[in-house]
Amino acid sequence: MIYLKEFNLIFIKSKKTASTLLEHCLWQIIKKGKNTKISKEINGSLYCNNDGKPEKELRELTKTNKNICFAHMTLEEVRNFFGEELFEKAYKVSTIRNPYAQNVSAFIHLAVRDQLPRFVQRQIEKNHNSNNNQFKFKNKIFQEWLEYKLSENQLNAQENFYFINDKYYLQTLIRQEKIWYDLSLLLDKFEIKDPLRNQILSVSTRKDINKGPDYKFLNYLNNKSIEIINNTQNRLFEIGRYKVATSKENLIEILKNS
Repeated sequence: MIYLKEFNLIFIKSKKTASTLLEHCLWQIIKKGKNTKISKEINGSLYCNNDGKPEKELRELTKTNKNICFAHMTLEEVRNFFGEELFEKAYKVSTIRNPYAQNVSAFIHLAVRDQLPRFVQRQIEKNHNSNNNQFKFKNKIFQEWLEYKLSENQLNAQENFYFINDKYYLQTLIRQEKIWYDLSLLLDKFEIKDPLRNQILSVSTRKDINKGPDYKFLNYLNNKSIEIINNTQNRLFEIGRYKVATSKENLIEILKNS
C-alpha cells in the first residue's frame, strides 16, 4: 500500500498483478513530491511481509495494532487503517491481471516458497524424482490446488482488493497487460508532466512484462481449471475487461487476438 497525500491517492497492492512494479513507479513520485507516505513509514509502521509470521496472523495483528501495516492490505483493511472519511475521499488505485495468468502465478509463487498445502507440496516433491510427463503433471496438480481452494472458499479472495461487501470502490484499475497505457492515463489525470512523467513510465517498461506476451502459464491450465476460474472469478473478468474462455483452445485464440 502507498498513500500519496499530495494527491490524496491510495494504492492498494493486490497479489500477483505487477503491483510491485507499479509501486516502483509510484516511488518516483514519492522521491519528487512532498507530504507522501508509503506503508514502510506510515506512523512508523512495520512493513510486515517477510518476517516469518503467517499472513493470517499478520492480518489479525493489523486489527488491533495500528503500528502494523501489512503489504497486501485488502480494501477493507485499508479503510480501517485510514478511517472512513479519508478513505471515501481518496482516489483509490489498484492493479489487476488476467485471472487465468494470475492464478497460475499465485500457484508458482507459493510452490517455490514451499507454502502450498502439504498434500500438494508432497506431490510436487515426489514428481521431481520421477519420470512423469511434466505437462500432464502441471495440469493435474494445478487443478487439484484450485479444487482445494474452492473447497476452502478461497478462490474469490482477490476480490477483496477491489470490493467491500460487493461494492466496487476503485477509481482506476491498472491492467498488468496494459500497464504503460493505463498508468499514462493516471499520470495525465493528476497532471504529472515531463520529465517526471517520462521517468515514471520508463520504470514501467523495465520488466520482462513489457517484452511481449508470455503464455507459459498455459502449461498449467486444462479445461476443468479454466471452468473453475470462470465460475468463481467472473467479477474480475468484468472489472478488468478480460474475455472469458470456454476452453483452453479458445483461451489461446483470445490471447492471440488481444
